[in-house]
Amino acid sequence: MKVSQETISGGVAIFACCVLYGLFMGTVRMSSLLFVACIARYDVDRKRASFPFVLAFAVRNIIGPVAGFFGKQFGIRKVVVFGVLLSAVSIGACSFAEDIVTVTVLWGVGHGMGYAFGTLLLPHYLSMRFTKHLDKANGITLAGECVT
Repeated sequence: MKVSQETISGGVAIFACCVLYGLFMGTVRMSSLLFVACIARYDVDRKRASFPFVLAFAVRNIIGPVAGFFGKQFGIRKVVVFGVLLSAVSIGACSFAEDIVTVTVLWGVGHGMGYAFGTLLLPHYLSMRFTKHLDKANGITLAGECVT
């Protein structure tokens, strides 16, 4: 069986999407631990401590059409890279936050937007690369969540 350049580049695309999805879902799985840490660190009630994590998902879903528009205007790779960088900077800046409002802005808005730009266009990227085995490619990508 010959391995073509298209097969190799398709495998790299699946692997990259799987890793990206896995890393983003890792932050989602950590949110329950960070919720408890926010209660202790910032001395706030459960409602205020949970708001950054709820806001991140709301922003991710609201920004969906914007991510699609930016993907068409600037290209999927640029939007995904921007999303990864925005999310990484936002999460890193949360380490220096001194109050829950700063965490809400950084995690809720910054990470939520990065999460949207970083993950919402992955299925479309795979659909451009695969015609025959798209279901398998999406399945492997979504399996990245289990790896984290």
